[in-house]
Amino acid sequence: MNLGCHSNGAMICLAALENQDIQATHVVLYGPQVTRESLEMWNKLVQDGRVKSVKIYLNENDPIPGASIAYADYKKNQLAGAAAVSSNPSVDTLTRTGAQTTAGVVSEIPLFQINSLKRTINETSPRLEVQTFPCKLDRTTLGCHGLTMYKSKVNCTGKSSGKFVP
Repeated sequence: MNLGCHSNGAMICLAALENQDIQATHVVLYGPQVTRESLEMWNKLVQDGRVKSVKIYLNENDPIPGASIAYADYKKNQLAGAAAVSSNPSVDTLTRTGAQTTAGVVSEIPLFQINSLKRTINETSPRLEVQTFPCKLDRTTLGCHGLTMYKSKVNCTGKSSGKFVP
């Protein structure tokens, strides 16, 4: 069985596969909301043979994949900085400011550039295949994120089962 997941649906599909609520042979993620941790989990599903393949499609100027990784990185760094301060009350102001600055700079990592995003995914989850497509629409319109845009790029002809999901 093939499973296609778009945007936040990638997290839902991952949870369903992890919980063994569904089974799939091949998975395609279209403009997925992912984190480094979820990418590692997808990679492990392939490594353990629970799915044969996971393919990620990324449109240039789709902000969701890069933003989701950057936001998760930011929150992780923010929590790490808070833990360091609470576990060591003698941490000076410069160190605390440095932790906050580091967390704030995460949003400036070039995860919004398609080649950098692809490289990040490949480094985090080498068993996943990543394919990119050009999309010249403005990032702020989210036009490059729409499933219809992805379907037009990959000539997707699959049809939904139409089954109710409880």
